[in-house]
Amino acid sequence: MDIQLEKKKGLRPKHYGYIALGLLLLFVGYQLLFATSVSTFRTEKDKLSIAEVSQGKFDDYITINGNVAPITTIYMDAYEGGRVTEKLIEEGAMVKKGDIILKLENMNLYEQILASESNRP
Repeated sequence: MDIQLEKKKGLRPKHYGYIALGLLLLFVGYQLLFATSVSTFRTEKDKLSIAEVSQGKFDDYITINGNVAPITTIYMDAYEGGRVTEKLIEEGAMVKKGDIILKLENMNLYEQILASESNRP
């Protein structure tokens, strides 16, 4: 004949894992539903200037330190080096393919070209 086993009461170690998992899921659900992801910039009161704008355009500015980086950087190389004689486009200006940026002068190259032309028969 079989002996009927009495059910044990209370929490077992496997139940602690289920409880922890349930609490974790509740916390994640709460964060997804009720938490906001709005960031706030805080500054000292003495750095603020507050005045009433009565007429005109209102501009709101916040000074923040940061680094500005270009979208792309292109390195240029000249076939022959030389001294810059004229800068045609200022730094930071937009350029297109084929634009002349500056003019170089290489006296040694000019002398070599003149010497080679004078040596021709």
